[in-house]
Amino acid sequence: MPDLRDKCVKWINKHLAQVWNTKELLTLPREMLEMCLKVAVDDLVGFYDSFFV
Repeated sequence: MPDLRDKCVKWINKHLAQVWNTKELLTLPREMLEMCLKVAVDDLVGFYDSFFV
C-alpha cells in the first residue's frame, strides 16, 4: 500500500491545478492531505534551490 499511496500523492501533486478546487480533494484523509502538502512544498523548495542557490 505505501507504493500506491506514493503514486497517488505524486499524481495529485502533478495535477494539482485540476484537483485543488474539487470536493474529492477535501474528502481525502488528513494524512493524505498532509503528505500532498509536504510533497508540494518539497517540490517548490527544490525548484527554487535549483535556480537561485
